[in-house]
Amino acid sequence: MSETDSWADEPLRLGGTVIRVDIEEAQLSINADPTLAIHADAATFFASLGTIAAPSPADRQSRAIAATRQEIRAGWSPLARQHIRILETIRCVLPTNGFVATDMTQIAYTGNAAFPVERPRCWLHPIGFGTLGYALPAAIGAMLAEPGRPGVVLVGDYGFQFTLAELATAVELALPLPIILWNNEGLGQIRAGMVAAGMSEIGVNARNPDFQMLAKAYGCHAMQPPTLDNLNMALKQALAADRPTLIELQQDIADFA
Repeated sequence: MSETDSWADEPLRLGGTVIRVDIEEAQLSINADPTLAIHADAATFFASLGTIAAPSPADRQSRAIAATRQEIRAGWSPLARQHIRILETIRCVLPTNGFVATDMTQIAYTGNAAFPVERPRCWLHPIGFGTLGYALPAAIGAMLAEPGRPGVVLVGDYGFQFTLAELATAVELALPLPIILWNNEGLGQIRAGMVAAGMSEIGVNARNPDFQMLAKAYGCHAMQPPTLDNLNMALKQALAADRPTLIELQQDIADFA
């Protein structure tokens, strides 16, 4: 239940009775105080629980999920709504069996709750550790594991620079991989937290390279779509290309707001 397990605009608020099961006793009160703390192996506990608790009907589960999604959508911030417009464009273009490998970036945090998927293993995110630079290597690995399966990288400008040298690997493998670079010129989530706390912005505003030139230097295609329609076309071209394509989106582009 770390911050990165459910990262959206606000921390996870738990209502009702909270029962927490953990094999590590010290973790039972980390990040959330439970009503009932049970020190046990979770797999063993839930296997035992399953023998005495009747499962909820599928339709009741579906209604609960739909209600929760509606409640979340009603509280989206303007920035999250901006993200959703991009995510909807990705969803429109990407086949249902396609995957999105995401990094630690604000648009991916929104996508954790807002991006619809119909199959498992279609939204890859560095849950828990929150590893910067995860997205590009994860996408390459996924494409090697399932050749021919379409995929998209969703990464921020700061996190991208942790593993951008893997562009060379993707080019060498001739992967038709769209790399959507969400450029907010720094560590946007941490910067927003500093501003909200009245702190000075220290170490969160990046001096970025020219990502377009950098991608081309590695042998990638590179684009900067100015509108959502252009993004739609860029994604279609990138999924059919003979190599990776860097698609850079500036957060301050008016059409995405």
